[in-house]
Amino acid sequence: MKKYLGLMLVLALTFVVSVKTIQAEDSTEVNDDSEKSTLSQEKEDQSEIQKEEAKKVGEKQKEEAEEKNKESKGKTLEEKKVMQLEARTKVANGMMQRTENLSNIINRIKTRIEKIKLIPVDTTNAESLVVKAEESIALAKIKITAVQTAITNGDTLETIKANIVAVKDALKQAHSFMSQIVQDLKSKIKEQKEKTDSENENEVEKSDTKTSE
Repeated sequence: MKKYLGLMLVLALTFVVSVKTIQAEDSTEVNDDSEKSTLSQEKEDQSEIQKEEAKKVGEKQKEEAEEKNKESKGKTLEEKKVMQLEARTKVANGMMQRTENLSNIINRIKTRIEKIKLIPVDTTNAESLVVKAEESIALAKIKITAVQTAITNGDTLETIKANIVAVKDALKQAHSFMSQIVQDLKSKIKEQKEKTDSENENEVEKSDTKTSE
C-alpha cells in the first residue's frame, strides 16, 4: 500500500512539473508573439511616419516651386511689358524724326514753288497739295504727342498702338501729297517749256517770213 502511495505521489509531482513547463512554454510563446507583434507594429508606425514626412517635404517643395514659377512668370510678364513700352517709345521717336524730315522737305518745296512761279508756271494745284500735306504732318505730330503721353501715363499698349497707327496713316498721307506735288510741278514745268518752245518756234518762223519778204 505504501508503495502505491509513493508511486501516486511521484506521478502527481511529475504532472505538476509538466503542467508548469507547458504553461511556461505557452507563456514564452505568447510573449514571443507579443514581442513580434509589437515590433511589427512599431515598424508599420515608423513607416507611416516616414511616408507622412516624405509627403510633407514633397508638398513643401511643390509649393516652393509653384511660388518660384509665379514669381518668375510675373517677372517675365513685367519685363516683357517694359520691353514693349521701350519699343513703342523708340517707334514714336523715329516717327517724330520722320515727321521733322517731311516738314523740311515741304519747306524746300514751298521755296521751289515760289521760284517756279517766276517762269511763270501755274502752281495752284501744287500749293493746294502743300496745304494738305502740312495738315497731315500736323496731325502726325499731334498723334505722336499722344503716344508719348500715353507711354508716360502708363496707358494700355492697345491705346499706344492705336495712336501709332494713326501717326503712320497721317505720315503716309503726307508722303502721298508730296509725291503728287512733285509730279504736278514736273508736269506743269514740262507744259510751260513745250508752250515756250512752241512760241519761240512761231516767232522764228514769223521772223524768217518777214526776212524773206
